[in-house]
Amino acid sequence: MENEPGLLKKSLRFAQAALGENSLLRTSVLGTILFVTLLSIALAAFGVTHVLEGRNNPGVYSPRLFGLLFFPAELLLYDLILGNSAPRTTLKNLYLDKRYLSLVWAYLRLYLGLALPLLLLGFFGALALGGLKKLGGAEFFAFGLIVVCGLGFALMLLGVIARCFFLPIVVARREPRPLSTAFHETKGKVWQMLRVLALPYLAIAAVTVPMELLGTAIERRLGFVGLAPWFLLDAFVTGFFCCVSGAVLAFAYQRVIGAEGQAGPDVADAQQNTAL
Repeated sequence: MENEPGLLKKSLRFAQAALGENSLLRTSVLGTILFVTLLSIALAAFGVTHVLEGRNNPGVYSPRLFGLLFFPAELLLYDLILGNSAPRTTLKNLYLDKRYLSLVWAYLRLYLGLALPLLLLGFFGALALGGLKKLGGAEFFAFGLIVVCGLGFALMLLGVIARCFFLPIVVARREPRPLSTAFHETKGKVWQMLRVLALPYLAIAAVTVPMELLGTAIERRLGFVGLAPWFLLDAFVTGFFCCVSGAVLAFAYQRVIGAEGQAGPDVADAQQNTAL
């Protein structure tokens, strides 16, 4: 079995091959890179900036803020890796896929479902803290108990989010109940998911995070004139690594969940044509 660095290497090769040989994927990514670059330049020119850290640092509108615009390319990669009986062949079919709305609706339901318990926890926590003044010597013990309960609840919510980490893959498979399916498939496999995905995503972050910090340094040294090339470079890096992270997620799904037994015979064809 491959180790985690092998998963990243496999994903890099697949993303590079797909971008080089699949014209629909390449057109989608390059068009999005151009759009994001021009949008970032326009927003920066009009003074709409995103401050990375601190009020006194230069303001840079990062192309990474528009990373969701590359999701059509990621969904196409999911289809190529996991198999799809009706692959998209035109840009119209690529961008008008109903699965985008399904994914947005699934994430909305997930975060609304998590927000309600958090609000209730905050409300009752505030009431409990307000009543601590009446406890006298037991105040410190009660405060510690509230903190422990709050941390336990937070860990439980993080576990729920981790159980739904493969939600985009489940939506790409057109499951009728994506949230429940994603939650069920990852039962007892959260730690395995973390082991498989930790190193690839840390490696991707090691490349993309310094790229974001480079923007503030360029604006500090060269001003707005130096931002245009950085916008283009960062948009290119964002687009490429969105494809790589999508491939990592799909290959990790195959490894952890075992997509061969769930996606039907199309998966075998996709695996035989990994080089496209």
